[in-house]
Formats: sequence, structure tokens, C-alpha cells
Amino acid sequence: MGWTDYATLQLRDGGGGVLHGMKRLRTGTFAELIAFVASLPEVEREAYAIAKAGDRLFLSREIRLLAERPDFPLHSAYDG
Repeated sequence: MGWTDYATLQLRDGGGGVLHGMKRLRTGTFAELIAFVASLPEVEREAYAIAKAGDRLFLSREIRLLAERPDFPLHSAYDG
């Protein structure tokens, strides 16, 4: 899955398509950023996306599903 791959947390700024108005907030491993977004209140998660290096953009629904996977390495950081 590439849990340790470089990734960026993006704030989705409404309007346009998927990449319209994205603002980069922080960087870290893919797993760290998944744990961060998954730990947020559900109503706030929609505002974020994760761009994984060499891969693609992951939106809130997919981030939640990744955090729930049995092979997710940071389960203790996420109370899902």
C-alpha cells in the first residue's frame, strides 16, 4: 500500500473540479496523514484530501476506508 510513501495534506477549497483550489497544509507519510484526517470529526473530514507521491488524490471516504484496513499501521492513532 505504500504506507511510508511521501504525501501531502490538502485543503479542498470548493468550486471547480477535484484539483480546483487545493491548498497544501502539511506533509508526512501516507499513514500519518490518513491517521490525522481519520481522527478529525466526521463533518471536518470532507474539507481534506491527501495527495500521495507518484499516485493520486485520496478523498475523505477513501481515507476513512484506508484507516479501517486491518493492515493500517497506525491504528492506535485512529479511534475509528
